[in-house]
Amino acid sequence: MNKKELAKFFSGVAVNEAIGHTVLAMGGLFPLTIFGLTVTPAYNSFIIFAWTAAAAFLIHYAWFKK
Repeated sequence: MNKKELAKFFSGVAVNEAIGHTVLAMGGLFPLTIFGLTVTPAYNSFIIFAWTAAAAFLIHYAWFKK
């Protein structure tokens, strides 16, 4: 398996995470404590930004970079 195929797979993972955290934010479920870690709305916004940036990079690498 080459690097571009792995990037395609992990871009899907990143998009799924970004969408999942967006849905949680829209549902008003914060603050949320999981395994002793409290996720606040501000922290969740950072998580959404980070997953979106990772997805954009991976999509660019997997499909558009020559």
